[in-house]
Amino acid sequence: MKKLFLTIAVICVVFFASSCKKDSNGNSANSMTASVGGAQWSALIPAGVLSNGVLVVTGTSLTGESIIVTVNGQTAGTYNLSVIPPKAECLGTYKATLTATSEDTYVSTTGSVVLTKVDLTNKLVSGTFEFTAANSTLVVKQITVGTFTDVTFITQ
Repeated sequence: MKKLFLTIAVICVVFFASSCKKDSNGNSANSMTASVGGAQWSALIPAGVLSNGVLVVTGTSLTGESIIVTVNGQTAGTYNLSVIPPKAECLGTYKATLTATSEDTYVSTTGSVVLTKVDLTNKLVSGTFEFTAANSTLVVKQITVGTFTDVTFITQ
């Protein structure tokens, strides 16, 4: 049953990924990439949600690794992470597996997100991100050179 589900999931992903729009430079629109501990990471189909002024962009790779970028804002600009809750403007989360345990989930301790484009009419967002994250056993992961381009978001 697992093999059937995985096969169907891969077929759906390939279909949706191949139907992505291209930008004026021929690059795939609606993309999200980063370096996780020095290894290249790429989301299959990133998506976003805007709710009460909080923007969340999520992407999951073919291997099940996911990155979630949360920004307490909806306008272009730089958002910095602070461990002091009232000053936290953004948050980054990295999950090493789809069924992430506390040891597989890394939450940012430092970092920033730069929103370069927030198109509320067409519901598209672009930006960059980087953060240092730790899991429950204090193992640290560096998430660097993160980008998301023309990610579609819904509003709630």
